[in-house]
Amino acid sequence: IETSSQPDNDLAGDGAWLQLTTEHLTRPFLLTDTLGQPLLRRYVQANEAFGIDCYGPDQPVRTRRYPLSSQAAAPPMAGTLPAQPRTLSVQDSGAFRGGQLLQLPAGLYLLQAGGSRQGVLVEDNNFPELTTADELIAPLVYLTSSAERKKLFDAPEPKKAVDRFWLDVAGGNQTIGRQLIRTYYGRVAEANRLFSAHKAGWLTDRGMLYLVL
Repeated sequence: IETSSQPDNDLAGDGAWLQLTTEHLTRPFLLTDTLGQPLLRRYVQANEAFGIDCYGPDQPVRTRRYPLSSQAAAPPMAGTLPAQPRTLSVQDSGAFRGGQLLQLPAGLYLLQAGGSRQGVLVEDNNFPELTTADELIAPLVYLTSSAERKKLFDAPEPKKAVDRFWLDVAGGNQTIGRQLIRTYYGRVAEANRLFSAHKAGWLTDRGMLYLVL
């Protein structure tokens, strides 16, 4: 670990350089996995065990849970969209001690220890992948009209309807259709890994750009 910039003469090898900022050095806690290793992501799965390791004097970690957002970024072809709420209502709160392993239900959590705060997204147990029919249809908001999506949601067998959607896009070519499915939903999962913050990564502006471009 280096507190200055990476030396020009040390670009090779297996070493990893991390520039430590004042914000990093003053943060009193770190999210870890069950082995105590740093959790290098902004999300966990519902009921996945993770720890909160505190630096310095032992102090409680306070949590507040907010509802998850399902509001997607504005699609490229969208017109004027209704204004989104600028505040969220707290659903519940709690306090934990440093070093304690937690398992939390789905929600958006604000963790606070001392004067430091960090948001953590707790998603369903398949996250960042999508598996259910509703999950597969929702990201099509960037490619379809609301009427087209309603038709998919209302289909007797929504998953088969999604397959037919992609097959139609591929002009009936099953090989191309399967490739489109792998590519698009692979991007959705990758956007979740890269951009998840206050909501799932594919719902964010950056996620939208990643999917369509």
